[in-house]
Amino acid sequence: MSRWLVLILLVAAIFPPFIPLAGPLSADDLLPLIALGVAAVPVLRAKVALPRDVTYVAFVLLLTVAAVSSAANAHGLGELGRMLGRSTFRMAFYLTLIVAVRVLYAGEGWPRRVAVAVAGAATVEALFCLAAYVLRYTGPYGIGVVEFAWWSVLKGEIRVQGTFGGAKGEFDALSVSANFLAAYMVLTVPLTAGLALGAKERRWKIAGLLAALAQAATLYLTFTRAALLAFVVSVIVFGFLAGKKKLALAAVALSIGMAFTAAPVRAKLMGEKHDRYALYWASLAITWDHPFFGIGDGNYDTVLHTNQRYHDTPFGTATATSHNSILLAAAHFGFLGGVAQGFLYVLLVLVMLRAVRQAQGHPDALVAVGIAAGVFGYLVQDQINNLAYVPKVATQMWLLVALLPLLAPGRRARAASPAPRLTLVTAEPIAAQA
Repeated sequence: MSRWLVLILLVAAIFPPFIPLAGPLSADDLLPLIALGVAAVPVLRAKVALPRDVTYVAFVLLLTVAAVSSAANAHGLGELGRMLGRSTFRMAFYLTLIVAVRVLYAGEGWPRRVAVAVAGAATVEALFCLAAYVLRYTGPYGIGVVEFAWWSVLKGEIRVQGTFGGAKGEFDALSVSANFLAAYMVLTVPLTAGLALGAKERRWKIAGLLAALAQAATLYLTFTRAALLAFVVSVIVFGFLAGKKKLALAAVALSIGMAFTAAPVRAKLMGEKHDRYALYWASLAITWDHPFFGIGDGNYDTVLHTNQRYHDTPFGTATATSHNSILLAAAHFGFLGGVAQGFLYVLLVLVMLRAVRQAQGHPDALVAVGIAAGVFGYLVQDQINNLAYVPKVATQMWLLVALLPLLAPGRRARAASPAPRLTLVTAEPIAAQA
């Protein structure tokens, strides 16, 4: 019973909007925290050997660097608690989530059930978004669809934001961003496609492919350039890992062709400038001035907007965070923080490739490929939208990462399973029987 409850809470965590509650805590944090609370007792009682994963080391390094930065930058216990909650505790939460998922869902059939539940939640989100787009529905906190900002070439047009809306921050022009919904779909489209292609029954194949199509359409209607690029990367990775290179390249060519034939997407891709060079320059300048302990998590916007040297760059005006998780970690925690964040991603890629290789020949091999392809796309978009600092999306990413080693026991586990006994029959007994 606790397994199902934890699973429902985790996959449903995408539905509450971003509403600040206290300190770094917001409404969309509640369900995952409750899920870990429910999972605590069964996880502690379980006797399950965790898969070896070198990313644990990078997690510990990053959360330690973040704790040191918080202690160095905080002015009082209240500020220290706020900084730790946004940095060290968040990383500890992701690490705990990975461990809990790998303990709870190590049983036969459970990894696939978790994957199906994630795909199901994404499909519900996609259907809501498509309905909202058709009906032009806008609910509280920007739920449903929102208009493009005044500075966009698509001013006056609408884009889907789904349940990824929320309350505006002090320096926010919009209620959160459709970028985060797009990032979630970058994760789930390859997963859903992997489930569909690996299904044995035709009806589930069709249902899965239709669900993946709905999610891809939702991603498209966010009109997010970074996500479209990330999606192309995930499709290519899926094709190469699944041994379907030509099919993947054909899908990419088709997607690009469709994107450029649609006037809004073509205008967005070709006619709208971006501010990433300015954001990256400001982030590097902040890190250069604070190389050892950074400025502390949660202080970036204040530092940026109160120092004209960071705000005005050779590439234009920097009005937001660095939109790159590695650069943002360096600005928050110092140079070592950026190194630790990059180290975590390098190890994550290596672990994913190893898990996919071990899954070869397993019934859920395509599901593993789908997860790996989605996470690859997520990591690409993360360098353009700093998704690591968006718990609503990052929680789902680490949930899928936790599943990877469970989808296939690996060569070592398969080798350890008892081999079937073979009875040797010689010619002498056969002759005797005759």
